[in-house]
Amino acid sequence: MKDIYKQIKYMVSYWIKIDKKSLFYFFLRIPAMVLFPLISAYIPKSIIECVQSKKNEKELLLNISLLCILLVITSWLSPFLKELLNGTSRMIRINYSIMSFNKYMEIDYEEFEKLEIREKAKCAQNFYYKSNSSSTEFIELCNQCLICIIGVLSSAIIVAKHNITILFIIFLLSIIELIFLHKVKGKEKITIDKRSKVYLKLDYFFNLGKNFSSSKDIKIFGLTKLFQYYLHRFIDESTKLISRFTKQNCLFSLIRAFTSFIRNTIIYLYIIVQVINKKIDIPDFIFYIGLITSISNWILKFVQYYSKILRCCIDCKNFQEFINIENPSNRDKNTNQSINSIDSIEFKHVYFKYHNSDEYAISDLSFKIVNGEKVAIVGENGAGKTTIINLICGLYKVTKGEILINGININELIQSSYHKLISIMFQEGICLPTTIAKNITLNNEYNQKKLNYVMQQAGIYKKVSTLPYKDKTNLVEEIYNDAIGMSGGEKQKLFLAKAIYRNAEMLIFDEPTAALDPISEEELYQRILKLVNNKLSIFVSHRLPITKLCDKILYISNGNIIETGSHNDLMNKKGKYYKLYQSQGFFYNTV
Repeated sequence: MKDIYKQIKYMVSYWIKIDKKSLFYFFLRIPAMVLFPLISAYIPKSIIECVQSKKNEKELLLNISLLCILLVITSWLSPFLKELLNGTSRMIRINYSIMSFNKYMEIDYEEFEKLEIREKAKCAQNFYYKSNSSSTEFIELCNQCLICIIGVLSSAIIVAKHNITILFIIFLLSIIELIFLHKVKGKEKITIDKRSKVYLKLDYFFNLGKNFSSSKDIKIFGLTKLFQYYLHRFIDESTKLISRFTKQNCLFSLIRAFTSFIRNTIIYLYIIVQVINKKIDIPDFIFYIGLITSISNWILKFVQYYSKILRCCIDCKNFQEFINIENPSNRDKNTNQSINSIDSIEFKHVYFKYHNSDEYAISDLSFKIVNGEKVAIVGENGAGKTTIINLICGLYKVTKGEILINGININELIQSSYHKLISIMFQEGICLPTTIAKNITLNNEYNQKKLNYVMQQAGIYKKVSTLPYKDKTNLVEEIYNDAIGMSGGEKQKLFLAKAIYRNAEMLIFDEPTAALDPISEEELYQRILKLVNNKLSIFVSHRLPITKLCDKILYISNGNIIETGSHNDLMNKKGKYYKLYQSQGFFYNTV
């Protein structure tokens, strides 16, 4: 109960923070909803009493008219206020979605690679992702619960004035009903948590199947049957859990219907006996039937709404667990170290292994790079090249050893100040759904002359100048109707322009030419070399046309340096680098 109270307090506090005035609509709706069934129950009693007392037609008509007008007002007011509250609920859901989006953006890259973190993220989606999610339903559920409580209390006070025994029977049977239903809901929670984990895997295959790029691999390499096997496997797991959830829901409904039937049967039999013994007259009998029906409905609905509020609390707890995951900004709380330049990067006996892995991806790695050097990190696929780059960028934290930036441990630096000094061109960059200019500058305000210059240097200016809207042209065709598509080579030039525009202290190129043919690759590298000047530049590749022009080459194998030196030094050694370079020589005119 303490945990439930904590989650309810959190959701209510956030609700008030977003839209305080909606509390007025919330509480105004309660009397409107409570009065409606009470008036409906009282109208037949009033008519019969008027007839029995032989009141004139005008008085009878006046009484009925007033009651009907009140009935119309309450029936109109309730949906009107509900829609106003729904607007608040939608605003709250959007704000929770933004909180989650910000967490996705801020969360430690290394942390998000962990399966348990992704599972937490998936569970958190139940709270905010859909239009009928817990965060959207919470206000309505609270409103309905209070309406049920006030309705039951109001009716109970009226009933208790005449016969407290009926009231005792109602509440005794309702308590028994709540105990049974609470146990069923506990089992339902376990099933839903398991279902969220399976949905994570199912979503992966579903999204992979509808992704245009991955569908090419699936079709060309004949992976359809294998893909369908895994998809059907997780669909089967999901179906079993849905089936279990449905059975639990059916049991919940069965218990609720059975206890409601028992309660109403006992109460109606008791009232009939009271009428037979002439302890209750006909108008009161009709009124009691209406009141007891209302009480039964309110109790039934309260159980239903309360169980949903419990589900909201569970989803809210999952959401908070995701939101409260330690993120990179917390690193900065323990340090005030910032730097304005990068003079050197040094790895000192660095070890790194991935989460849940027993083997080190990087082991006892030591090297130093100084400002102005052009360094190539080469090796076969899986050697650890990209892992080294992620360590340099601070995306991973070392398992053992230390990385020094200007002699300062990288973990002691304010990450934001360090990242401002880095510009990186990844193998697979992302085109943002905005203009070409903003994709390059990453800002709404930019220097047009500088933008034109970097586009010319990157070789993309000619393409952009032929477009109707020039650099104001939108990218990502899935978002904009007037957006354009770009070839692989054009995208790489765009990403190069973005890397250069930042004018960072250190430039990193991580497999930037992997999708290009040898001629395009040579052209892109020539452009890069003209632009890097005397900056500290790191080139990562398993293909070697750039290495001849670098000051230093680090040949990586199994997470460690097995050869280091200039191109000529390593060629003279005739070791691993020599063999790799010779094997690729057929494709390059530079050999």
